[in-house]
Amino acid sequence: MGNATTRIGNGRAKLLSGIDREGLEMRAFDKVVVDDSDDSDDSDAERADKSHDREELLKSTSQSTAKAKRPSRLAPATSAKGKCDSRLRWAIFVGSLVATVLCLIVLLYLLPCTKPPCRQTHPSPSPSPSRAAPFRFLHWEMTKSNFSTESAIRLIDVNDDGILDVITGYASQSANTAFSSLGLDSLEPYRKCVDDVISGGKSTFELCGGGVAAWDGANGTLLWFTPSYSEIFALNCDGVDIDGDGASECVVAGRMGVFFAVNARTGDIFWHGDATLVNSSWNVYTPAAVDDLDGDGVADLVVANGGNQAFSPHETNRDAGQLFVVSGRTGLGINRRRFLMPDGKETYMSPVVLSTSGGGGGGGDAIILFGSGGETVVGSLWAIRLGDLACLGATSCANSPTSREWVWGRRGEDGRRTSDGVPLYELIRGHRKGVMVPPVLIDLNGDGSRDIVAMDFEGEIFALDGRTRDVVWKRRLSGSQTHASPAPGLFNNDSVPDLMIQVGVGDWAQSNFTSAVTYVLDGRNGRTLWYLRTRKYIMCSPIVLAGKSDWFLFWTRGRYWSGTEMKNLMGTPSPRARRHDVDKAHETGDLEQKDSADCKANESIFTAELLALSGSHPNPIRIITDVSVDGGNGDPKLCRMFRPVPVGTPSVADVNGDGHPEAVIAKTGVSFTRYNGRYKHTDLRTTFELITLANLSGPFLPNADQPWNAYIGNRADSTYTRKFILDEKNGQN
Repeated sequence: MGNATTRIGNGRAKLLSGIDREGLEMRAFDKVVVDDSDDSDDSDAERADKSHDREELLKSTSQSTAKAKRPSRLAPATSAKGKCDSRLRWAIFVGSLVATVLCLIVLLYLLPCTKPPCRQTHPSPSPSPSRAAPFRFLHWEMTKSNFSTESAIRLIDVNDDGILDVITGYASQSANTAFSSLGLDSLEPYRKCVDDVISGGKSTFELCGGGVAAWDGANGTLLWFTPSYSEIFALNCDGVDIDGDGASECVVAGRMGVFFAVNARTGDIFWHGDATLVNSSWNVYTPAAVDDLDGDGVADLVVANGGNQAFSPHETNRDAGQLFVVSGRTGLGINRRRFLMPDGKETYMSPVVLSTSGGGGGGGDAIILFGSGGETVVGSLWAIRLGDLACLGATSCANSPTSREWVWGRRGEDGRRTSDGVPLYELIRGHRKGVMVPPVLIDLNGDGSRDIVAMDFEGEIFALDGRTRDVVWKRRLSGSQTHASPAPGLFNNDSVPDLMIQVGVGDWAQSNFTSAVTYVLDGRNGRTLWYLRTRKYIMCSPIVLAGKSDWFLFWTRGRYWSGTEMKNLMGTPSPRARRHDVDKAHETGDLEQKDSADCKANESIFTAELLALSGSHPNPIRIITDVSVDGGNGDPKLCRMFRPVPVGTPSVADVNGDGHPEAVIAKTGVSFTRYNGRYKHTDLRTTFELITLANLSGPFLPNADQPWNAYIGNRADSTYTRKFILDEKNGQN
């Protein structure tokens, strides 16, 4: 106790001696306190003397203080000085109090808050919260009339502000409507596109109505755009650095032979695809980046070109689709040779690179997977070695495979060869339809090599061992058809990735899809873990936000309709959802055909929702709802109903770096108009929306480690490579 008093007394003595040099009475009192703490070693007599002296000093001090308090006409200067001392001490006290309060406010501001109401309660996705930016809810949306998109969405920081920006393809009716939709002040940017179209002798149909654009991730404003002859729906913005600045360019493709490379920061065009190879009447699909084959220091590209839009669905005698390899630096063909589909069928599938060396592009020994056939044309999934494809027709070629033996050896070789004698593998064959969906490359059996999960259009799924081609499992979803790619992610409690698959029930060619089903299949055996049955088919693909729990994000239509069913087969059944009792007249048939633009009909069948699902949360969380909107403007003769039709796959990432993910989506509305009893489709409009997913629990993997947060994966290569977040308690994901 004495030592504590000593420290306190010494501190007060030093403080007051430095501040109140004229406060003699207070200094004397503090001197007494200090002396009292240091007399422990004195004798009794000395302590008695000191006690007597102390009493005398205190007595004299109190008398002096009492005199100082009494007013005295004889000593006005002394009275003023006492008042001054009192004011000074009061000012010091108030100043100290204010400084203390300010310090507390600053500390409270700097300390993190993890409880409501000041912020969300889901866990921070960053292992070191001090490295993440403060949480900021981000939300914007913009609507473009006469505008639509089927494009993948890619997220890149275009303007170096630390926020990911949005790059997407688009389509409009013409240069004039695109000009109006983008809010441009001048048509000048379209002049070159129009001149190129006219000089090239191309049709003026959809004249420069397509393009690719970048939107500011912070607020949705237009950063740049590049017009094209027709619609752009395919984007690969990873792996091809043309100008050597360390950042990948975007290689874009779409309808009517559109295929070129742009600078992702400016939109400037580097090159257009080789006109001697590209058929300008067909589609070009997402190009696959491969190793540098021509030695110019830039990764090269394998391209699929096919799908003649001039044929009706029931015309099955179609043009054979083609593959070719182009230089990533120039866009010109390597060896200038086309490789036609071996069965003479069309193609709609983006090629996929299966590396045999564990690297990205895989060199000449890499295997190129490609598909043939379509919705009404039978086809197969094929495999050819990259070196053989690049060297077609060449007497000598530096890119030839290092071995004539495949990684699969000769086991099961079916004897198929190209006209040049190059061996091929037919991996799967559709029963009546083709293979249109890019396969997923994923390790299902834990042997360290990538296996192949492929689907035909009829809903049959195959899991093939990547080392042997043996069938690990297969599953047929009877009566189903799909344009959507599977999305891999962890749903149940094992370490094998599972698969979300969305199909339509019915026949696409007859336009009679009666319902749609979203499945989660067990990656080990293909069995159903979870499903949701809704009324309307969705063409866009699901994606996955990977983290402590993987969240599957997917669109549905018609969930608010009689007959909707959801079941979680990992545990207890989820409740059946029968949201609305709809008039029996509307329960059968397709409203889009039977009751087109009936403004008195129940439109809930067309309601679209973006949902999030995880194994730990098997009842989906609604992210966004998009409903039909009456655009008739009160005219009793006019019914103009904009119905939501999601066709573009969304993307998800931590856009602003605060550790909380954002979803970027495109909502396309199609207007069906009835005027005086006559029906027609009149207009498209698209709303782009970015929203923070504040209600999904994390933590989440960093953007660079997200394997499947966009169409066919983060790197547009259809390859799933998963990293894990370790639990600090038990070391598990």
